[in-house]
Amino acid sequence: MGPLTSIAFDRNGPCGRGLSTIDESPDDLPLTPGSGVRVQSGDAYFTDDTGKCIAGIWDCTPCQTAMGPYPFDEFMVLIDGSVIIIREDGTERIFRAGDAFVIPKGSIVSWKQTESVRKFYVVVIDDKIEAGSSETLMVRHIDPTKDIPNSRGVYTDPSGQFRAGIKDGKFISSSPPFPENELLHILEGEITITTDASDGDGECDVRTFVAGDTFLVPRGMNCHRRSSTDGVLAIFCSWNPSPSK
Repeated sequence: MGPLTSIAFDRNGPCGRGLSTIDESPDDLPLTPGSGVRVQSGDAYFTDDTGKCIAGIWDCTPCQTAMGPYPFDEFMVLIDGSVIIIREDGTERIFRAGDAFVIPKGSIVSWKQTESVRKFYVVVIDDKIEAGSSETLMVRHIDPTKDIPNSRGVYTDPSGQFRAGIKDGKFISSSPPFPENELLHILEGEITITTDASDGDGECDVRTFVAGDTFLVPRGMNCHRRSSTDGVLAIFCSWNPSPSK
């Protein structure tokens, strides 16, 4: 196994080769009667060493899921299309291409899309993490137009391990190894990731990501520098599993 490196997310799948077909599974959210047959495709870009955190890309034809509890915490950035999240009380939230949001585990919702949807996602599937209280089970829009302190968490799961929000400003990390799995979707500015050579003698791997890019830095990566231009604005999602949980 080679050294850990940053992972660039491509809207056309890994290496731009297109998306893989996803067969229907008993674990899929059930559809409403008359919703038709959904056609899903996608790929996982990353699975962490616990096997609980998966990040990737997903595409689906129009469909609507039955009202029920969402089975896991999910962060997503819509790439194409739009989706309506319907709550148990009938209220609706509409998200469109470019929007980022979180559906907390246990939220009673129905997912409705009247057009094909493509998204980047991060899910955490962990039976040991309880759903939050009813007051916390609301869809969280990660809205960059709101007032933004340097690092604002919009959502944190009950265990404190899964977070999503907005980062603003210039940030540098220079103490390897990287402490958590973190996905960043850059809205403004650029970030350069420098990874140490695995043998200490080879060349460092240097990658620069700009506005519109989405990438993931895995926990444990020997990343000795994350430098950014001034005025970086990014949406983040992180998973930092605790050994005790």
